[in-house]
Amino acid sequence: MRSVPPTAQTNQAEKIHSVFEFPLSIFMDRYLLDNRERAVALRNEESHLRQQLADLAKDLAAYERFNVRLVVVLPRY
Repeated sequence: MRSVPPTAQTNQAEKIHSVFEFPLSIFMDRYLLDNRERAVALRNEESHLRQQLADLAKDLAAYERFNVRLVVVLPRY
């Protein structure tokens, strides 16, 4: 068990009973100075793609809410 900072709602510390597990393999190459430039570029690309995804999801939600009934008025002869 480990305690955490107080929560905003209760202002009380809460105990966490979940187990913290590490992955079996940790790839340390992203932390090497030689790979810093590539890691930063990939992190920036990931951030850009996540922002694009969020923008597209917002656009899709707007399209799904857009409920217009098309009324065609034909001229009378």
